[in-house]
Amino acid sequence: MAGYIPQEVIEEVRSRADIVEIISEYIPLKKSGGNFKALCPFHNEKTSSFMVSPAKQIYHCFGCGVGGNVFNFVMMHEHLSFHEAIKKIAANVGVKLPEINKKSSIAETLFNKLLKANELTMLFYHKQLLESREAVSVKTYLKSRDFNRATAENFKLGFASSQWRSLFEYLLKEGISDKVMAQAGLISPRQGGGYCDRFRNRLIFPIFNSYDKVIGFGGRVLEDGQMPKYLNSPDTPVFSKGKNLYGLNLAKKFILEKDRVIIVEGYTDCIRAHENSFKETVATLGTALTVEQARSLKRYTKNFILIYDADDAGELAALRNLDVLLPEGVMPRIAVLPKGSDPDDYLRNSGIDNFNKIIENTKNIFDYKLQLLFKKYNASSSEDKVRITEEFLPTLSLVSNSVLRSIYVKKLAEALNVGEVNILSELSKFQKAVYKPVISKDVNKKKFIDLAEKILLVIMLDDNEFIANAKKELSIDDFISDDIRPIISKTFELYEENKKVKPAALIDELNDDESRILITSVFLDMPEIKDKEKNFTDCIISIKKRCIESKLNRIKLKQKEAQQKDMNEEAQELLKEATALIKERKELTKKKNYG
Repeated sequence: MAGYIPQEVIEEVRSRADIVEIISEYIPLKKSGGNFKALCPFHNEKTSSFMVSPAKQIYHCFGCGVGGNVFNFVMMHEHLSFHEAIKKIAANVGVKLPEINKKSSIAETLFNKLLKANELTMLFYHKQLLESREAVSVKTYLKSRDFNRATAENFKLGFASSQWRSLFEYLLKEGISDKVMAQAGLISPRQGGGYCDRFRNRLIFPIFNSYDKVIGFGGRVLEDGQMPKYLNSPDTPVFSKGKNLYGLNLAKKFILEKDRVIIVEGYTDCIRAHENSFKETVATLGTALTVEQARSLKRYTKNFILIYDADDAGELAALRNLDVLLPEGVMPRIAVLPKGSDPDDYLRNSGIDNFNKIIENTKNIFDYKLQLLFKKYNASSSEDKVRITEEFLPTLSLVSNSVLRSIYVKKLAEALNVGEVNILSELSKFQKAVYKPVISKDVNKKKFIDLAEKILLVIMLDDNEFIANAKKELSIDDFISDDIRPIISKTFELYEENKKVKPAALIDELNDDESRILITSVFLDMPEIKDKEKNFTDCIISIKKRCIESKLNRIKLKQKEAQQKDMNEEAQELLKEATALIKERKELTKKKNYG
């Protein structure tokens, strides 16, 4: 399963990587007994059901059913391949990976093929900007915006010429198929057949994920009248404009340092902020801030500052979009620029100090929304009081903190000169928005797992010395739980190969997600087993007795059939077999009762 990464290297990375430390880089964990808990990053929830075990080095969410080890977490959270997750974690814990043979016979996944195509595209466009004679227009534009070569290098800016197939032909020479180019959104079909480059005569902004992988591109026109002004990559298996953020790869460490993130709307706004020491800045990609983007940023901070210009028409609409952040536990603050300004213009014309004052004078979403509503409506008018209430209370209803709700109920009541009880009555009419996770019915389906088999598995993986005794006493066919049988079988197999069998390592050896999830749920749901010797013996006896009961039931059916057919000799043999099993069952009961 580990592919071309040597197993001993994987084990070294695993041994050095503490799952609590790694997951803590993404979400805040709180101590809960011997484990840690958190709100699950893979579905929206109000009560923590995501558990992490430092002892077992595994995690499991009892809300949506996901689970695994440190590798699975990083793979799932970052949409990385197994090798990419190992590489990232290895870098964090100081393990040097061996050189990978690029001519490995292992087939590249589509995900990796798309990333490779994007990487080559970024390098091609960047080289065009720096070296092509045709890049005069884009260099002139960058100079007019006071962007220098260092900026172009830092953000890997590029230039797409007006030629129809320059990128297409380059990528073909590099071994990228037209199918992969199309799936990456780098080319478009032409009328009459064939393909042409998607981006032509544009300044190119490569879009990176948080681990410096090129996942998409944005292109700005260089000629007036060319439409659209900005063109983004379409959604692909590696890119979604509603999930990704421009500049996050460069901003993340500064977001952690400053415990805040500044969110702007444009590529150049983000770049300008970075150039002027506001390196904790990211940009959305032509959409309002989404829940998915908020969840990406929540790994680093819960302090969101959104920059808007004073466009009266769009302010309230923008704020309605921000309502989706409140159920996520994020209360954004709003910074407003003078009318007609964007962050790029304002920083160039007014400087860092004035921009910093605007950041310092932010308002939370409630104060800002009230300010806009009282600007929009006449608070002395009865009809407008109703409108203000109707537009403000849906936002307030999304907040679970009763103290905060009480503060703004009082503030609104005083401003409108109405009783608090009336505001509370109206507030009660609004249902708090609940975002239900999309959970696989198969994953969350309750499965029957025999308790003795479950306890036996936990004991064996806690202490591998019990595996040999279990193999002597039981066969795989003795286990009745269909879902646990492949896990027991793999445990026995690895033990025979003289391998250390622990939950986190076993997860990587299993071929299906359900088995991996079952391991994590069993271990994080099971209380500590103190007397392992006694519990092990009791489990073996319980499983054996159940097998005997099953055999006796089959024998009874055969006896009845033999008697009906007057097969007396066969009936006698079955009686002897049943008697021996009953005797064995009595011995097991005596052994359990008296040890």
